[in-house]
Amino acid sequence: MLIHLHQPPAVQLLDETRTRARILGEEATQMYPDQPWNAVESHLAGEWHVLRGDSSLDWADVRRDAHAAWQAATLECANRLCDDMPVFDRAA
Repeated sequence: MLIHLHQPPAVQLLDETRTRARILGEEATQMYPDQPWNAVESHLAGEWHVLRGDSSLDWADVRRDAHAAWQAATLECANRLCDDMPVFDRAA
C-alpha cells in the first residue's frame, strides 16, 4: 500500500529552501577547506541571495540549517562519522 503525503505549497517551498541551505553548508567544506565556520559563514551569507531562488527566507532564517550541514560534512571529511571512530577529538 502506498501512502501519499500532501503538503501545502508554502511548506514545500520552505522545505526546498532549507534543503538548499543544507546543500550550501555541505558544499562549503569543499569550497573553503580547512576554514572555520566564522570565516566561511560570511561567504555563504553573501551567496545566499542568489541561491535562495524565489524564497523569501533570508540568511538569518536558514543559517542554522547551513551550519548544521557544514558541521556534519566537516566531521565526515575528518572521518569522525564512522561507527568505529569517536566523534570527539582525543587531543583536546
